[in-house]
Amino acid sequence: MVNGGDMSERNDWMVRGLDRNGLALEIAPLDKPVLRQQEWDVRYADHLPREGLLEKYAEHSTVDSANIQPVHFVVGRQGILDAVAGHRFHSVIASHVIEHVPDPVRWLQEIYALCVDGGMAVFAIPDRLQCFDRLRRPTEAIDWLGAWLEAPWRPAPRNVIDALINECSWKGTLTWAGPAMESELTHNRQPTLALQMALEAVRSADYYDVHCWAVRPPELFAIFYVLAVLDLFPFEVDSYRDTEGNEFLLRLRRNDASTWVSRLSSIPLDGTAVTNAIPEDFSVRAYLDQNADLVAARVDPIKHWLEYGRNENRRYA
Repeated sequence: MVNGGDMSERNDWMVRGLDRNGLALEIAPLDKPVLRQQEWDVRYADHLPREGLLEKYAEHSTVDSANIQPVHFVVGRQGILDAVAGHRFHSVIASHVIEHVPDPVRWLQEIYALCVDGGMAVFAIPDRLQCFDRLRRPTEAIDWLGAWLEAPWRPAPRNVIDALINECSWKGTLTWAGPAMESELTHNRQPTLALQMALEAVRSADYYDVHCWAVRPPELFAIFYVLAVLDLFPFEVDSYRDTEGNEFLLRLRRNDASTWVSRLSSIPLDGTAVTNAIPEDFSVRAYLDQNADLVAARVDPIKHWLEYGRNENRRYA
C-alpha cells in the first residue's frame, strides 16, 4: 500500500523511458498493475494462479478482487527464471516485492537474465522508516550474502522471527507518510506470540511470507556497492526517486557492454555511512580510472583509499 504519494505520478515515473513496443513483465501486480494490458504487451507473474489469489485475498478489504490480474507465470520453488520458460523482456516491474525475496542476490541475477540488453528493471520498495518495519535493524550486505550462500527457497527462520517480533504500528496504521515519533510506535504482538507463530511457520512445509529485509535508499545502495565489488551485482543503476509517501523507486539497466568499473561507479553513495569517511570530491570512477592495478585485482576503491591510497597520495578526483 502506498501512503501520501500521487499514484499516477508514481506510476509515470516507473514507466518513464520503458520500451512500449517491447514485451514487459510485471511481478505480483495483484489488483493494482503499473502496466495495464490495454496499453502494454505485458505478462504477469505471481506466486499463485489467479484462482489462488482470489481465495487468498477474499477477506482483504484493501484488495479489489474483481481487478486481480490474470497470472501468466506461476513462480514456484525453482524461481522466476524457471517460471517464465525462456521468455525475455524489455521491461520488468516489481512493486513491493524485493523485500519479500528470501535470496535477493540470486533474484536480481535472475531478473537481469530475464532482461534483454538495454532492458530496464524498475522497483518500488518500502522505506523501513515509513512502515511496520520501523523497529527492525537495517539490512546489511552481509545479510544478503548469507542468504545467497544458503540459497533458501523460503524466508529463513531469522527472517521470520525478526519480522514477527519487531513488526509495529503507528496510530493503528501499518504504513504512513512523513515522520512518526518512535515513542508513538507499538509492537503488533507480544514476543511470546511472535515466537509461537515463528515456530509454527518454521515447522510447517508451507511458504510463510514476511518482509525478509528492511532498508532505506542509502542502505540499499550500500548493499549494492558491496555486491558490485564482489561482482555479484550485474546491473547498472540508471536512476532512483527518493522516498515519497512510504516507498522509494529504483530503475536498473541491463547493459551488456558494462564493466566492473561502470557498474560500481553507477551506484549512488550519497547518504551512505561510507561517505562520512571520504572526501566530498572522492569519485569511485576517477579513483579506479587512475589506478588500473585496483581494477585488475577487483579491490574495493573506497576501502583501498582509506587503508592505503591516502597514505600513498593516490589521486581520487
